[in-house]
Amino acid sequence: MSFFYYLRLDLAAKIRWKMAFVRDSSVVPYVDKFKVKKIAQNLGLNVSNTLRYFQSVSDINFDNLPDSYFIKATHASGWNILCYNNKYYYFKDGSGIWNSKGELCIDRLSSIELNCEEVESMCAKWLRSIYNKKEWVYHDVTPGIVVEEILSSKLTPHLFDYRFYVYKGKCHYISMGSPYMRSHMLNILYDRSWEVIYTEGDLSLLNKTLPGKPKVLNSMISAAESLGKTFDFTRVDLYLIDNKAFLGEVTFTPHRGGYATPMKDLTSNLLLSNPWRMYNLELIQAYWLHIKKLKKHIRAYKKKFL
Repeated sequence: MSFFYYLRLDLAAKIRWKMAFVRDSSVVPYVDKFKVKKIAQNLGLNVSNTLRYFQSVSDINFDNLPDSYFIKATHASGWNILCYNNKYYYFKDGSGIWNSKGELCIDRLSSIELNCEEVESMCAKWLRSIYNKKEWVYHDVTPGIVVEEILSSKLTPHLFDYRFYVYKGKCHYISMGSPYMRSHMLNILYDRSWEVIYTEGDLSLLNKTLPGKPKVLNSMISAAESLGKTFDFTRVDLYLIDNKAFLGEVTFTPHRGGYATPMKDLTSNLLLSNPWRMYNLELIQAYWLHIKKLKKHIRAYKKKFL
């Protein structure tokens, strides 16, 4: 491939442009993990049950709750604590603690276990903190802590998430994954008809647990398109539980525009970029940022290998 091929704007490059130059307050309720549930419910989507919601340190209380649940910061990504059988664990994004059968690896949990005081202290710190300075949208979300039920299926231990790439209200691509898949660098990209476009990693690690085309795919696509209908680009994450779609999250800056994301394959990332149309000044700004990023990676490569 020529150098000019790498100069093309992939999806991550456009996300970096959006983070640097766009300030659209209408996206704020969609990234708020508490408020977005109401938006999703109004569109007919299922959501996890909210057990508690705190906005003040003095209100934090985890008494009289089920044996297992999630604690999440509403104004951040990856600030998640899992309560499992009355024990607390710093869950983050869940990578590295699930096996190929979709089961929690209990032996891996001890290193991330928290006591009650640590949980309360962590939640208090979250309420006082601003998540990632580069992602301005989280700064405008009212800091909060939501306690919610754990989503699980009666049909399979695996909980796969379906990530819908929506551009101006139209879903063009879907990727499917799970915490186990992400921790083992496994990825699958489909078109909206569920035809495989690209696979990443050794899928045999899944031990034939990979599901087929969802029976309710069309309704899932419709829900994702409704959530993203007014935005140039949105990734809508849904779970499929017993043939019912549940909201995962809505994000406008997946992976914070990191290099070689969301796929390791540049061709796939360029494909994901194509439906997102940019014009004039937007393109100039995006190319300027992209070239800066490429120069940074070239310098790092030379320092490491030359």
